[in-house]
Amino acid sequence: MPDTIFPQSAHIHVPRQLATLRQILNATDGLRAPGVFRDKGSESELKSIRDKVSKPGATASSVRTRDSLAVASAIKMFFRDLPVQLCNEIPAQAIMETKDPQRAWIAAMRMHPMNRE
Repeated sequence: MPDTIFPQSAHIHVPRQLATLRQILNATDGLRAPGVFRDKGSESELKSIRDKVSKPGATASSVRTRDSLAVASAIKMFFRDLPVQLCNEIPAQAIMETKDPQRAWIAAMRMHPMNRE
């Protein structure tokens, strides 16, 4: 089953590449790494991860790395490379005040359609 953003809406899902990167980050225990999402990993490892994850059918098990900082950098680059900037579309105040999934879903529906698919 693919990762879902909002369980009540089956058509909104996490893109395959992003889901794979999340799985790799979890496998490397990356969220516990000092400086994760702040520090940058190895450039060569980052390029290798991005190349492997972008191939059709790529899975977390097909990408071997121990560099969680490079994986986190790949996640940041995924969002940076979106054709329409995702986080700039949702008003920051709406995100900060959202306490229930229904309101989060409503805020997400304000995004550009390319970022919702």
